[in-house]
Amino acid sequence: MIKVLVISYHALPMDVVSSYRAKAYCDYLKSYGFSPTLLTHNWEKLDGEYIVHDSSLAPLIERHATHRIIRLPYPGRIKSKSPLHTVRSYLRGDIDSELNASYHLFKTFLNQHLKEEKYDLIISIFSPHFHLKLAYECWQKFRIPYILDFRDLWDNQIVTSGSTPTFMQKLINSIISLYWRKWLKTALFFTTTSKIWIDYLEKLSGVHGYMIRNGHEVNIKSTIRKQNDCFKIICFGRLYPNLEFDVILSALKRFLTYERDLPIQLEMIGIKKIAEFDGKSYFKVNLHTDKLVFKESMPKEELMNYCEKEATVFILPNFSVDNGQFMVKLYDYLALGSPVILAPRNGSDMENVLEDVNGGLATSNVDEIVSYLQSCYDELSNNGQLSYRPNIEKIETYHRRYQVEKLTNLVISRIN
Repeated sequence: MIKVLVISYHALPMDVVSSYRAKAYCDYLKSYGFSPTLLTHNWEKLDGEYIVHDSSLAPLIERHATHRIIRLPYPGRIKSKSPLHTVRSYLRGDIDSELNASYHLFKTFLNQHLKEEKYDLIISIFSPHFHLKLAYECWQKFRIPYILDFRDLWDNQIVTSGSTPTFMQKLINSIISLYWRKWLKTALFFTTTSKIWIDYLEKLSGVHGYMIRNGHEVNIKSTIRKQNDCFKIICFGRLYPNLEFDVILSALKRFLTYERDLPIQLEMIGIKKIAEFDGKSYFKVNLHTDKLVFKESMPKEELMNYCEKEATVFILPNFSVDNGQFMVKLYDYLALGSPVILAPRNGSDMENVLEDVNGGLATSNVDEIVSYLQSCYDELSNNGQLSYRPNIEKIETYHRRYQVEKLTNLVISRIN
């Protein structure tokens, strides 16, 4: 067995997208000859807030069939004393200044733990930044090979055409890129989820990068019987202010008036406010319809089961410009057995995957979306089901276990 230490700030029971990447490594690495240990925090909630622990508390050890988890106490976040304090932290490579207590807790633990226990490999998942720094420092002190695993860049605007950063943003980008180059230089290799990001990081560091997608964890059924007493359009998860909504909103305004005997419902699940952007209010104001229904967030498994049975069509507003970001919900949508409408087109990998699996429609044309929805509506009304037939075998290849298998093959080829 190859012993692997996975470092991830985000982990279950945190029900956030980033925690499921760490979960995939824990669940599937063992199947390919690896013995994973996850190092994270002890995430406990009280009245909806994470409990701040005394840093002197002993780590909690969880043993599972496929992995072990070491949970360090959560020391909370520390607000920066001033902009000058933040700049000084950046210059020291402490880019997550509000998480410095977590960084020092992880570092202190690792300095002792790695004297007592040997690992063949470290996988550090970004974000936050201090994971990258820890892997580098463990290499310096203990000579443990490491992989840096990026779910995104520190700011995806740095690869977005037409982006115009301010002077301060340019300064911050320069400092961060300096440290990322340093931490990448001695990595075995790096992994990320976008070809654009691979190209950027390879140019930055001179180190090879590889695509390890996020993927889905849905057990796909080739024949799924959907409810047929309502034409239900579903969108779940976060809506970001830099998404382009106009195409989909224009199409929905027209389609929602198409209702005949079969009722139409637009259902938005778990739409939360992001900074100053309120997705709920935005859709309410722009659609003016009683067919719009909002549902609260659901635990991941419950959400997947619900959508598998209820969704007729999924909608996914896209970014106006490709910034390398692949929204994880697209993998889930495809695996759940209903067609997906992605709009507008921007030349991204999301469009390539959608078209490769025959998973629906990617377009910037409002008329095309309206026609597609009307065709699906008529088909469900007349036949009680859709003739939609995606390529199930290809969608299955986007399951997280196959992405983990790809990673293990890369590791074995490099360390043996």
